[in-house]
Amino acid sequence: MDDFIRSENLRGVEQLKRSAVSATQNAARLRSELENEPDEFTRCRLLKLLLYEAEKSRLTRQQLDRIDCRMAELRWRTIKRFDEE
Repeated sequence: MDDFIRSENLRGVEQLKRSAVSATQNAARLRSELENEPDEFTRCRLLKLLLYEAEKSRLTRQQLDRIDCRMAELRWRTIKRFDEE
């Protein structure tokens, strides 16, 4: 479980959060463009980009979930250690 992410520092978490927000905003923009695009070739390219952004967002959110779980586990271990003393 220790290999879930290389860095647990706050900057890394903040960067992941910004990345998730950015991917979500890009997906919303692409979805809007896709709905309004009359050209079939361009719609196909927009759909591929939309799928790519959705995948990036999903991976980023999974990373944040793993960080949250790890932090909760570390908090629990810390509390348990102090309770034992």
